[in-house]
Amino acid sequence: MVITKVILLIVLSFLEFLVDVKMSKECKTCKGIVMLFFHHIISVMIFVGGLLFNPVYHLLLCVIVLLHWFTNGRCEITVWTNRECGYDESRRFNDTLNMSGLWKLDNRLIYVALLFVIGYDVWYILKNRGSLSWNPLKRIK
Repeated sequence: MVITKVILLIVLSFLEFLVDVKMSKECKTCKGIVMLFFHHIISVMIFVGGLLFNPVYHLLLCVIVLLHWFTNGRCEITVWTNRECGYDESRRFNDTLNMSGLWKLDNRLIYVALLFVIGYDVWYILKNRGSLSWNPLKRIK
């Protein structure tokens, strides 16, 4: 079951990555392509990781990401990837929210989405606090 969840995460990440590559200009370096794919894995992990894996560790990841965005004003992985791929420095990361055009409605939508995900993790943790696993790949013992 765990391997299925990991494969699902990788497949979803790869699909998001492929759509990004088709919509964007070509990344110029192999290192940039690897960084971009890694960024897509993190992006998908943020939005579906709490449904697939241990919500305690997922909550920790989401809080770290949120604090990182607030303290830096944007994601450093986006800055590094843009630089490595030869993209414009101000280019947004092309995740599912950005590709769908929802970002144009309100540029704070990503924060709302992340707070919703954090809220789900907290609810799930409180509801199942007696049966949660310490294994990061398992949701419940």
